[in-house]
Amino acid sequence: MGAGLSKCPAFGCILLVVSATVHASGFALLEYGASGLGDAYAGQGVGLDGATTAWANPAAMGAIKHNSLSLNESFVLPRANFSNSGSTQLGAPMIGGNGDQGASNTSLPSFFLVKPVSHGTRLGLSVSAPFGLESNYGTSWVGRYYAEKTELKTVNIGPSLALAINPETYLGVGLDIQMGNANFSRAVDFGTVCYGQLGPATCNGFGLAPQHADGQVAISGRDTSLGYNLGIWHEFSSGARIGIHYRSRIRYHLTGTADFTVPANAQILTAGGSFVSTGASADLVTPDSLSLSFSQPVKNKRIILLGDVDYTRWDSIQAINIRYNNPQQPVTVIPMNWRNTYRVSLGMIYQESDSWLLRGGVAWDETPVQDQQGQPGIPDNNRIWLSMGARYKPSRQNSIDFGLTHIVIHAMPVDLNQSPNGNLLGNMNLKGNVVAFQYNHTW
Repeated sequence: MGAGLSKCPAFGCILLVVSATVHASGFALLEYGASGLGDAYAGQGVGLDGATTAWANPAAMGAIKHNSLSLNESFVLPRANFSNSGSTQLGAPMIGGNGDQGASNTSLPSFFLVKPVSHGTRLGLSVSAPFGLESNYGTSWVGRYYAEKTELKTVNIGPSLALAINPETYLGVGLDIQMGNANFSRAVDFGTVCYGQLGPATCNGFGLAPQHADGQVAISGRDTSLGYNLGIWHEFSSGARIGIHYRSRIRYHLTGTADFTVPANAQILTAGGSFVSTGASADLVTPDSLSLSFSQPVKNKRIILLGDVDYTRWDSIQAINIRYNNPQQPVTVIPMNWRNTYRVSLGMIYQESDSWLLRGGVAWDETPVQDQQGQPGIPDNNRIWLSMGARYKPSRQNSIDFGLTHIVIHAMPVDLNQSPNGNLLGNMNLKGNVVAFQYNHTW
């Protein structure tokens, strides 16, 4: 970007704000099925959740003996409210309020299919949204120079295959075809930019003063990329199960446009070629992850204890470099320094009757953000999941799952001081709920 914005995350915010409405750490979206949601996705890789196993661990499709279909709709209901604690711009109080309720409600549909084609072979297909965001803080909040409206939509199409080593052990492999489309906008304080480039005396002559000459930059970008996943699943003679699943990194090269809106009295700042609409691109490497899942039946198998440990290598995101087609706009480097994280979940399934199954679970999910240097577009912190759910089976071939999770997230302190965006100081108060419904059919 131009000299006045060289430190401001513009296109990069598309990549980084994804977690504003998601309920797994970083920018991962975990809400792919109501069956797993009900027990906090404990034991997600052992094949107890029907066709959703095609996504969670393709090897565990070995546990599925009949054609299985699952249609899921998850409703993510997040809250991200900013509380200003004395934000300033060039020493003066920042103009604006605390903003609208920043995180927007989102609906996440998903589809899963498993087809046994022989005694030891299973084919699977999953269509889901692994990342997603829709947030809008409005155009008049104190942090408008960092983020206004952000939207990210992704679709992952995942064909998969499971092959038997023996009747109790399966290996699985899957392909991830992932498409992403992102849009982001924020205000640009051309008054402060002018002060930095031309000096107060010149700028005042043009009527350009800090916080009184706002423009805007709107960014869009998209890409399609590939990844893979591998798994192994085993069932012991006691009925206990174990599953191990690895999902690879995916390398994105997002390309799109950066469109600037410049006030009439600030057009002088474009004379050198800065703040002119142009193409933009950025590389992003999503983390790879390793999951260990287990289940143990007790009480004549009416109760099943569940557990899951996930390790995600977020250290693939150390910095984002944004490059512009306009040679007058230098590369923007956004340091991230994210760390690797763990997620641990425990759950239980209780078979109350032939028609009713009850679920419950808890999880602890670690944030990859170090030292809580989060931005308003990436409100993230350590979180706890409190989950419950049920399955109703009206007939042998049909069932309906319901899942409910309440997310408890520590407040995130915000202390940003990036020229020319000002010193944004306050706290982001976070919480969320997820409700999901899932229809299952076997034949």
